Amino acid sequence: MEREQSIYDFIPLAEGVSSQLSPTDRYFISFPRSGRTWIARALRIAIQITRNGSKISEPLVRECIVGKRKNRNLNEAGPDWKNPYAQSVNPGFLLTHSWDGLHPEARGPHLFLFRSPDDVMVSYFNYASFHGYIDPDKITLTDYARGNLPWWIAHTREALNRAANISVNKPSWKFLSYESFFLAPSAKLSTIAGYLGEEIPESDCRQILEILTPAFIKEVKGNYASLKAGPGSGTASLPGDVREEIETLAMPLYWKALKLEND
Repeated sequence: MEREQSIYDFIPLAEGVSSQLSPTDRYFISFPRSGRTWIARALRIAIQITRNGSKISEPLVRECIVGKRKNRNLNEAGPDWKNPYAQSVNPGFLLTHSWDGLHPEARGPHLFLFRSPDDVMVSYFNYASFHGYIDPDKITLTDYARGNLPWWIAHTREALNRAANISVNKPSWKFLSYESFFLAPSAKLSTIAGYLGEEIPESDCRQILEILTPAFIKEVKGNYASLKAGPGSGTASLPGDVREEIETLAMPLYWKALKLEND
């Protein structure tokens, strides 16, 4: 049975939807700790509010954040905004960190989010330590960065390869760097909405982000401190030899991806 997905939901493929993929799907792919949760949540809220024709306000955005609003006009599937099979005339993005299991005929446009590898490695280490996935007394930042750097390289290289192989019959990929979103979030959010056929003015996106971002940082208890610190904040935390490895092995791929974003 073909899956019916709400434009209001962004579903990780890991949650068992891979067997219901459709050629109409659009994917939002990123390496972990690249800022996708912040961006996807802002996009979901912007679409919800725009579709309902509501006036943007702090109480409304906060209700959207926690997903407790009961207005059926906002979500035709009912009060549960997390229902991944709600009917919609315009499907949204499927969230995943993996390149495996994508529908081979899904033409997109798809979105690839990438972030400077030095910041990713530091954020990934802090995240894993914060949630108890690793013991920082036994696994150092150097070990963790070196262990995950090959994954970042392979992940980004796959995105570049797919972009290079685009033809008339193959999917289109939009590249977005976390750094560019951080510098101009309202404009970028409006652009991403356009990929889904949604016209959301930059001014509306700015209002939503001004309310969402501080609440988002507070919700995750400082785990997203990089949202406040900004791009490049992780570099100083890395030992010199690790920074050199990243500069030599990973940054050339980052610059190639950045060029595709700007083309």
